[in-house]
Amino acid sequence: MSKAYDRVEWDFIETIMKKIGFDEKWIVNIMNCVFSVKYTVKCNNVLLDIIIPERDLRQGDPLSPYLFLFCMEAFSRMLIQAQDNNILGGIRSSRNGPRINHLFFANDALLFVRNKKCDVEMLVNMFNIFSNISGQEINVEKSMVLFSPDTLRAQRNIFSDLLGMTVVENLNNYLDLPIPIRKKKATAFKETNNRLSCRINS
Repeated sequence: MSKAYDRVEWDFIETIMKKIGFDEKWIVNIMNCVFSVKYTVKCNNVLLDIIIPERDLRQGDPLSPYLFLFCMEAFSRMLIQAQDNNILGGIRSSRNGPRINHLFFANDALLFVRNKKCDVEMLVNMFNIFSNISGQEINVEKSMVLFSPDTLRAQRNIFSDLLGMTVVENLNNYLDLPIPIRKKKATAFKETNNRLSCRINS
């Protein structure tokens, strides 16, 4: 996400808390914490007028990370609903395992989409819908696309243009875990095991 905290719409957070099922009094108390933010700018040793924002979350506020997670929860539910309706297929970790089309960690996301034009177009459409309702914006400059080896070159060009993201040949890791894992799992996780062993032994 681009400037994740700065773009959060307050109305969106309030709506999400209502959808999740929080008590009205709880929502009022939380939103009072959000609304209470005020800024002043000092210029030439003179304090200017108070600025009252209409959106964003305070950096460093212990409440802000949890409120931001509500935003990502909404996007997560959009992706799950699309998967349940067979719009975005996702991938399986095993032959009979459940399908997964995303993994989130704070404002970082790992999305799994079939290499079909309709799926990629649907994902772009979902990006736009989520951006419009939440105020969030996908940071395409820091986002990457990794294609499966059997994806044709022509398809890669079309999909990368649709997404507006840089194409990479491999992803070294995600949250310090190896990507991809492939068949030799012991080899893939060897470095992780070594780091954990060193940490435990020390």
